[in-house]
Amino acid sequence: MNVFRIVRADRVALEGNGAAEFPGRWNTLDVPCVYTSPTPALAQLEVMANVEDWKIFMTVKHVVLRIDVPDDRLHPVPEGDLPAGWADAVCDPRTQEMGASLLNKPEILAFAVPSAVSRTERNVVLNARVTDFEKLVKVEGLFPFEFDERLMK
Repeated sequence: MNVFRIVRADRVALEGNGAAEFPGRWNTLDVPCVYTSPTPALAQLEVMANVEDWKIFMTVKHVVLRIDVPDDRLHPVPEGDLPAGWADAVCDPRTQEMGASLLNKPEILAFAVPSAVSRTERNVVLNARVTDFEKLVKVEGLFPFEFDERLMK
């Protein structure tokens, strides 16, 4: 399956260090992972939901990565398994622990979870610590991406 990730043009590596340093909804501190979405549009929404300073953000060049992940290595997480409050604006430590638990399983290359900003869609979290990650997960394309300033009003 193809997934997408929007990043600064000077930070295209898929090592997961950013998430390990600044944990998100599905990982704890020091647990690397790569957050992706099934479409560039959802990837854009996810980025926009987390921008703190638009003036600085818009001065940086961005790219969208098209990443290939083997379908048979995707672990779906049923919404019924998620803790209450999983989509709250402030990340719940229970979702972070749940994701970290999945990321600590060497057989899980990727897991799919509902998006907190678009509940009918799912995001895919990649486990950068899986053996042969670089061989299994491939960047298939890299394209310039510009955020439309009208969306930042």
